[in-house]
Order: sequence, then structure tokens, then C-alpha cells
Amino acid sequence: LRADLNDSKKSITQLRASISDMQSRVDNAERKTQALTNAVKTQNNIINECYVKIGTKKQLADAGLLKGGFLKKVNYQDVEKSKFNAVDIRRFREVTLKSSNPKILTPQPSNRSYHFEDNGDGTCTLVITNPTQFWSVSNFLIIQL
Repeated sequence: LRADLNDSKKSITQLRASISDMQSRVDNAERKTQALTNAVKTQNNIINECYVKIGTKKQLADAGLLKGGFLKKVNYQDVEKSKFNAVDIRRFREVTLKSSNPKILTPQPSNRSYHFEDNGDGTCTLVITNPTQFWSVSNFLIIQL
């Protein structure tokens, strides 16, 4: 009986060591999972971040976003994210503009990805109806008022 008792004590000690090892592995796996979850969240935010700049022709030219003479074009060489407002495309679906005739200067697809709604008070609202298509060409949006 004493031999059996000693053997069972050894078995209990081995089981405790095994449980401790398993708990350590679980803790390590939880840390790795949390790190991966954080990385995916960060990547998701980066993927869904786009940049918007709205202004008059003069404001856009002063910001260095337009080049050329009379017919100014977007200056893609000097596009810096710091000159824009960052938006999350999952939430940015419309914006009210203080103009009745705004122009989108960046190459956003116009075939049913957006439209303008006249508010009747000299303003209009840009409504993005298909965000995936709207942001498919460029993650920058420049609107001239």
C-alpha cells in the first residue's frame, strides 16, 4: 500500500507539472492571439483610411495641390497626407459642400458610385452610394468649390 501511495504521489506531481506546462502554453497562445488581433485592427484601419481636401481653387493652389496655368490640374507629385483630412471610408458616406456646383478633381469613378444632392440653399451634399467603387481608383478625394 505504501508503494502504491508513493506512486500516486508521483503521478499527482507529474500531473501538476503537466497542467502547469499546459497553462503556460495557453497563456503564450493568448498573448500571440491578442498581438495578431491588434495587428489586424491596425491594418484594417490603415486599409480603410482615405484623405479628403475640400476648398476653392485658390485654397487648393495655395496648399500646393494644383499646378498649371489657367486650367489647373491636380499636382500628384506634391500630394502629402498632412494637407488632407483623414476619413474612414466605412463611415464617410456624405459631406455637405458650401457650393452649388462643386467639382471632384481626383479620378473617382462617376458611374453610380456617387451623386450630388442640391440642398436648395446654395449648398449641396456629396453622397457616396458605392464606397468600394468610389475609393477603388484613389484613396485621395479633392473637391473644388
